[in-house]
Amino acid sequence: MTKSDVLWKEIKNLPIEMFSLPNQKVESYVTRLVGSPEEVLLKLKNSATLPALESVLRSHKEFRKEKRYDRPHAEPETVEVQYPKYEMKENDGGYVSITRFVNPKDKKELKPLRGDYFVLGKDKTDSESDEEVRKAIKTSKDTKTSKPSKTASKVVSKDDKKQES
Repeated sequence: MTKSDVLWKEIKNLPIEMFSLPNQKVESYVTRLVGSPEEVLLKLKNSATLPALESVLRSHKEFRKEKRYDRPHAEPETVEVQYPKYEMKENDGGYVSITRFVNPKDKKELKPLRGDYFVLGKDKTDSESDEEVRKAIKTSKDTKTSKPSKTASKVVSKDDKKQES
């Protein structure tokens, strides 16, 4: 059973407020589509389903304990923080993808890069780019900095090279 199957099992029987009718369930107003094993992909049967589904998903919360460092020299205090349980993205054509909420602090793509990194010109060949990286690394070693640089090196385009010549 994949993560999307577990997620669908949780979502499909949630009560949804549609057209003031009692005892309505999410599965009555959406069609599950085959998609990624990480997310549930749904096709809405009616345009009125979107705001009702948003309301249902927003009402489910998770509470986590986190340490907060509000005062510089004091002990961190533990507080209970409220997060949404689900995250919903609307796609074109009446499709919706639902995933578990991931705290932005935990997302890989939002974590800072480690070590040196360089921005290269987009009009360069691979050999020109490799040579520029070698020069930048050699320059950073020659300056003997105690910490690796986190800033990007200057992008040198072909026009700048012609002006230097």
